[in-house]
Amino acid sequence: MKRTAIWGSQERLEGHVPEIETLRAVAVLLVVAYHAFEPLAPGGYIGVDIFFVISGYVIARTYLDDLLQGRRRLRDFFAARFRRLAPAMIVLLAVVTPLVLLIALPDATAAYARSVIAQPFYAQNFLFWRAGDYFDAALAKPLLHTWSLAVEEQFYLIFALGIALFKRWRRLFMPALLVGAVASILLGIMLEPISPKTAFYLVPTRLWEFVLGIAAFRIAQSLRTLTGIWATYLAGVFLVLCVVSGLFYSAQAPFPGSQSIIACLAAAMALILFERGQMHAILSIPALRHVGRVSYGFYLWHWPPLALVYLATEETAGPVLALILMVGAYIAATISYNVIETPVRKKTLLGSGRTFAYALIGCAAVLTLSGVALRGGAFWRYPDNIRNYLQAAAETKPYRCGLVRRMTHPGDLICPLVENEDAPQLLLFGDSHSDAAKGALAAEAERLGLGLHLTVRNCSLGNVSDAAFCGQAMLDAVTAEAQAKGIDAVLAISLWATDRLPSREGLTRDVAQLEGAGFATYFMETVPSAGDYAPEIRARNALRGSDLRTDGTPRATYDGFLDALRATYPDQLNAIAVREAFCPDATCDYVQNGRPLYVDNHHVSRIGAARVASAMTPLMQNLAAGQAE
Repeated sequence: MKRTAIWGSQERLEGHVPEIETLRAVAVLLVVAYHAFEPLAPGGYIGVDIFFVISGYVIARTYLDDLLQGRRRLRDFFAARFRRLAPAMIVLLAVVTPLVLLIALPDATAAYARSVIAQPFYAQNFLFWRAGDYFDAALAKPLLHTWSLAVEEQFYLIFALGIALFKRWRRLFMPALLVGAVASILLGIMLEPISPKTAFYLVPTRLWEFVLGIAAFRIAQSLRTLTGIWATYLAGVFLVLCVVSGLFYSAQAPFPGSQSIIACLAAAMALILFERGQMHAILSIPALRHVGRVSYGFYLWHWPPLALVYLATEETAGPVLALILMVGAYIAATISYNVIETPVRKKTLLGSGRTFAYALIGCAAVLTLSGVALRGGAFWRYPDNIRNYLQAAAETKPYRCGLVRRMTHPGDLICPLVENEDAPQLLLFGDSHSDAAKGALAAEAERLGLGLHLTVRNCSLGNVSDAAFCGQAMLDAVTAEAQAKGIDAVLAISLWATDRLPSREGLTRDVAQLEGAGFATYFMETVPSAGDYAPEIRARNALRGSDLRTDGTPRATYDGFLDALRATYPDQLNAIAVREAFCPDATCDYVQNGRPLYVDNHHVSRIGAARVASAMTPLMQNLAAGQAE
């Protein structure tokens, strides 16, 4: 293959560089090893970082000078990129979506549908960013790996914007990109301790990796051809550094951090040497080159099978099954490369630009509509009795105090649920149990003419500590804000489990502070719960052939716990019972008219919250009548 000796940035490098395929193979094999055989490559996700560097290099090598000098149009650039990336993704979604519909429960189906809707707009990295950390319940998300494709497409927009802005001032293009790269890595370092998922998922903190690839291309342009076996050895060293960064780091390594910086610099240096050195054949082994050639498809196809196995069995695929799945993914990638990707890219399939555009728009519309159709969870797949359980499990928990309220009143520690300024005011103080019951309590407060409020922070009375989030300063601020809002009484609702009881000293201190500030203070007994209460688990077991369980916990067990709670805090605990609402006889209810009272092992569903509200009605009636004590 010809490699033209290049001196200036106005000239282009030409010819195929087989070793780039080797580097692609290393990157994709690291990612596959991490996902399928994590103990072998605990830091293998670094392969994505290496891909970003390669992408920056290849885009610059293929398009940069032509675009800056007007030999190609940005429209052609984006058309080529869509021809390269979109067809394989569309085929993948066409295969995976029916399998998800067949395997996944409604909650996972709805989450998958949202990720499908995001695909045509390359916004899935924002979706997964909002959903949480990359390593959190990853296998429940069959399209999680596509976040990196969104980042890449967003980089293309930045790249195109840079071309448009600096087309007349080409010499300023690289300095501007380098300034952006420095800002990018500094932003990532600043965000990592505050919001690691933000540093991980979003393009502003990934830009430096693409720019490093572009800079490597510019450096390669400025070098003569490198002769001597030392170039091969040095390229091999950098290739080994990329591998080491994936084998000996862990998921806890920060991004950006030493792992990503070492791997990306090593990848950039290897690319320069591949381009300018006369490499030994050992760095372009045909088998590795083939893996690199189909690496995009391999990356696409390797993750969904692992996720589908998990969704079907709730277990991670073992080594043997994982190996079988990865071989299958490699075969699928090879077929995709030869039957879909290459024909579309070379225009032997959908050759007309207009035909391709229509096909792309049509597929995007179908994907979006399919996602919209499934975003409710597709409960119609199940019989009524099981559907009731799955609907309870899928009840959405609104953002505590509301996202808009939190954004418009960032300093508040109390938010209103029912605004009724001229009435007595009740404050719900507690953890997620207070959040689960707030809707039914708000409806009851409105009916009785009460004002109702909720603490913004997920903290429990008696467990106030020196920690900043639920510390003494928080309780002091809540007390002052409650006084300013005219609060009359505080109702504490939390998980008062035997292994989570506050200390007597802490409970006495917190209650004394609130009552000293003039608030009558009450504690609601925790609702009955059990380890096997989660309706999704019971529904899943029923789908596998077990009886659909409707049994609750024995009241004697529940009463015994509450009696122990009262014995622990005889003076401090002004408790309001909920046992009569949930346990009318020897067994506490689990269902009402076939619908679970719970969304998981201990949080109430909407109909369970209605029972909580009925138990709180006497207290709320007394408060409305001005009889708080």
